[in-house]
Amino acid sequence: FFLMIRRPPRSTQSRSSAASDVYKRQIYYKTTDGKKMEPTKLFYSPDVRITVGRPEMGSGGFFSASYIVYSVNTSPFNWSVQRRFSDFFWLRSALQRVYPGIIVPPIPTKKSTRSFDATFLQKRGDFCEKFLHECLNSPEIKASPFLHAFLSIEEDKAFTNRKKDLDKFPAPKTIQENMSVSGKIDYVIENERKLFCNYSNDFITNADPIYTRLRKLSLIHISEPTRLLSISYAVFCLKKK
Repeated sequence: FFLMIRRPPRSTQSRSSAASDVYKRQIYYKTTDGKKMEPTKLFYSPDVRITVGRPEMGSGGFFSASYIVYSVNTSPFNWSVQRRFSDFFWLRSALQRVYPGIIVPPIPTKKSTRSFDATFLQKRGDFCEKFLHECLNSPEIKASPFLHAFLSIEEDKAFTNRKKDLDKFPAPKTIQENMSVSGKIDYVIENERKLFCNYSNDFITNADPIYTRLRKLSLIHISEPTRLLSISYAVFCLKKK
């Protein structure tokens, strides 16, 4: 889990500000316990190769439009599945949601209008193949049930049902809820961000008690039947000063 802050080039900084900037850029490395993953068999194979075939036209039936599918073949498992571009988009979105501390490789953006241009479709398939290859370079993505389901489930209905089940995976809300193969989470905090978090925590910790006390004190004067709210509050402020 990484927190990154971009900084200006050194050439734009004066000597007086450079020392201060060095202090701000002090980095703290932390390791904490997270959730340990149960890797799929895809994770344990060192020689996985994925190829995305040429685009093909799929029939949408009587009431739906035709669509484009890509054949995705995975060796050495001899998996061969048909996937639409929306399935690639689902895979990447799911990985980003469940593994927020991991950089998920990009894929081409969706076009607002449908295109059946052969050159465009082939280029998009090439990008999708590169996306899957990059996914294999991440131990957590390679071990995930999301990638395993995407590559291995052949029947469309079974894949659709599996996607619905996987969409129920909760997104982590804390660093400790993140998942990794080792069960350990490494993260980096820059000093500037650490100071911000500390100050924010102090503010949140002290704000509620202060507000509660002010609320109680002001209610004492507001409850007086002979005083207006504005006058009562003014008297309260003068008394406290």
